Amino acid sequence: MKLYTNRLDHFHYYLAKVVAEITQAKVQTVVVSQQEQESAEFKAKRTHGKFPMLELENGTIIYESNAIAEYFARTSPHSEALCGNNAYEEA
Repeated sequence: MKLYTNRLDHFHYYLAKVVAEITQAKVQTVVVSQQEQESAEFKAKRTHGKFPMLELENGTIIYESNAIAEYFARTSPHSEALCGNNAYEEA
């Protein structure tokens, strides 16, 4: 998996990165330069125009830091402890 950001101090990137570290997700951080952001190939990948974004092994892209963090939590071997077992615990 690749976690794309435009800067390492980007707050929303940091949220996703912290959850990735807690869950021990195998993710590679990719800092995208301004020049790369302007390429047609990258623009096609980043259709929503924001960072961060997570690219899964199958090419699927997850946008928004909360969705990325939740993906890491739910795919973790410890997902029940992180996400809860019922509606109350999930809230």
